[in-house]
Amino acid sequence: MACYETSPLVLHASDEQTLRDGDVVFIGAPSAWSVAQGLVRGDALVVVPGATTGEIVRQSHDRVLEGWGPHLREQLAALQSRGNIG
Repeated sequence: MACYETSPLVLHASDEQTLRDGDVVFIGAPSAWSVAQGLVRGDALVVVPGATTGEIVRQSHDRVLEGWGPHLREQLAALQSRGNIG
């Protein structure tokens, strides 16, 4: 049983600018990172839902946070309070 399906996406200029401007960017799958990685700033925090996507993103990006659900909100709030994200 398929849980999800990957569909090709062409980003519009405004989408690309949103990725460039983001302090925190959520990437839900390795395929999403293949589209976004050239647009995400090196100092941006990339949030991923789990280890598989985290492993792929870490190959080309240093600031990665794995998390999901209420615990993720706590992690992000802690980073913000320490000034690690805007």
